[in-house]
Amino acid sequence: MSTKLLYIDPFYSDEDVGLFESHFRKMVEQDTEIDVISLGNKKGPLHLEYNCYEVLAMPDLIRQVIKAEQDGYDGTIIGCFYDPALRACREVSRKMVISAPAEASLHLAATIGESISIIVSLAAVKYAEFLVNIGRKLGWSQSKRVAFQSPPMVEAIGFGLFSS
Repeated sequence: MSTKLLYIDPFYSDEDVGLFESHFRKMVEQDTEIDVISLGNKKGPLHLEYNCYEVLAMPDLIRQVIKAEQDGYDGTIIGCFYDPALRACREVSRKMVISAPAEASLHLAATIGESISIIVSLAAVKYAEFLVNIGRKLGWSQSKRVAFQSPPMVEAIGFGLFSS
């Protein structure tokens, strides 16, 4: 019995679809079919660093999840560490497994370590609260310590992230 998975890159660009497909095809079992899509080459956010961009992408992301279930996929992966619309997508799915990187990787990390650190970009520091809430959801309020770090400003300037 084969497994049919869909990876959704939740951005409005097909630029990375081929790259994701080639990597996934090297990793999956022989009887696993994996397809990779984005939200299409239409007007919309190219990243989800801002809450308003995430909200703009949600309706199309939810529509893709509904379509995936109708098309017979066994599972869908939302390909963004912010886990955009994860709970909403689970609400509209009847039997398909839906996962996203933050919840899945933090859950796994909790099984192999006493504390967890996440390195985030300078722009993503605001998501520390989001990630702490995932920790609470997974029951880590007292049992795990989660730390968030962004690169030192000196390194960020060295990479040319800011103009002088």
